[in-house]
Amino acid sequence: SPNGFATLWSSGVPSTANRPTDRPVLGTALASGQYPDNIPSAALSISPSISVRRFASLQVSFDRHLVVAADDTATVTACRTNSASSCVTLWSNAGAAVSDATWTRITLSLPADFTNTATIRFGLGPTRTTGGVTTSGPGWSLSNFALTGVAV
Repeated sequence: SPNGFATLWSSGVPSTANRPTDRPVLGTALASGQYPDNIPSAALSISPSISVRRFASLQVSFDRHLVVAADDTATVTACRTNSASSCVTLWSNAGAAVSDATWTRITLSLPADFTNTATIRFGLGPTRTTGGVTTSGPGWSLSNFALTGVAV
């Protein structure tokens, strides 16, 4: 992540008691339990580039435990190449607070024009403080990631 928050993402067993397994997950603030305020732009976790040439009706699925404040931004984007200009937003909290009480299975559809490669990006940021009060939480915890489609 080019904004200095590359270490925000890590792999480990989350501190939350309601984790899906005792296996490591990918997440933000796994050890501290609280992501930092004032992240200036999205800190990203980026999948490898995945060939989708022989597939249609692509979907990305993952287990999610997400807690973010309304003033903060969490996103899932899909990119046709490893360039940000080729990305489309699949999901965003769009200014709404998210506070998952339990792990949730999420499935998102990719646009039909993904016909060569796909890269999935999970983002956290920008983040803020509200009136000088810290509003952050644990952010993302992700497990059981899959990109699936129908063979053509």
